[in-house]
Formats: sequence, C-alpha cells, structure tokens
Amino acid sequence: MKRVIFILLLIGATLNSWSQTYSTKKGFIRFFSSTLVKDIKADNNEVVNSLNSVTGELLFNASIKAFSFENKTMQKHFNDPAYMDSDVHPNASFKGNITNIKAINFKANGTYPAYVSGDLTIKGITKKITATCTITVNNGAISSNAVFKIQREDFGINPAGMSITKIAKEIEITVQNSYETVQ
Repeated sequence: MKRVIFILLLIGATLNSWSQTYSTKKGFIRFFSSTLVKDIKADNNEVVNSLNSVTGELLFNASIKAFSFENKTMQKHFNDPAYMDSDVHPNASFKGNITNIKAINFKANGTYPAYVSGDLTIKGITKKITATCTITVNNGAISSNAVFKIQREDFGINPAGMSITKIAKEIEITVQNSYETVQ
C-alpha cells in the first residue's frame, strides 16, 4: 500500500512539474467600433487573466470602469445605465479553453496558433464564443494575442434612441497578455 501511495505521489509531482499556470493582473483589452461619425476605441490595462498550460483553461476578468477613452464624455456614456450599466454590471469575464492546447509547446520558442472556445459574459449576459489567437513563447516568457468580433445587441448593449451612425452593431475586441508563471 505504501508503495502505491508513493507512486501516486510521484506521478502527481511529475504532472505538477509539467503543469504551469500563467497569469497576469496587467492584461490588455481594447474595444473598437467604427461608425459613420467617428471611430470609438477604449483601452483597459487592468485585466486579470490566467492560462493553464496542461488543461488549456483560460480565464479573464475586466473591470468595465477601467476602460479609458480619449473623450471623457464617451467614457461617461459608456458607463451609463443605457450602455454598459457599470454600477450594476461592474465586470466582463471569459471562461473557456484553448481547444488545441496539446499543439502548443510552452517549453520551446515559437508562435503557435490557438483556438479558444468558451463563455463571454457582458452586462450579465453570457454567450458562447470562439476565437483564434496566437500564443508566443520566447525564452520562457509567454504571451497571447487575440482579435475577435461580437454583436453588441447580443449582450444587451442597445441604448434607446441611438442610431447606427452613433454606435456600430459590431464591436472588435483585442485581448493581449504577457504572463507570469504561477506554479
């Protein structure tokens, strides 16, 4: 019995040495929409993100109020109840997986295509999304980059009285992370 327990502990320790969790509290998300009147963009550099190199689990959480606009009036409208309602829905989140995690070698330098699938939650509405991204390994440093599009109406972002010339229906989201190793 002791031998079986020892073997199980040895296997567990070996698996843990292969499994790395990478995380950051300084992830980056940009959203961009183009309208006939003006392009709208906002950046958030306070995104919490984690990635498990064995399971492919990918999580992020972004404070809505941390999005910054060049135009402060846009920032105020963005947080208003008619748009993001950030007092009621203070965060956006994603929980999913890199579906081809075995194709990414976290021990070898390179840029690897990754396919992500999971649940994106904005304004309390959760939708399944898929996206492609790249994972870059450079001398042990791990980073990721993804660009995908969502329909704002899918997430209840449909302020009354706003025309398409003021707010585009499609929003492009860029997510970039430079990870630290967390064991």
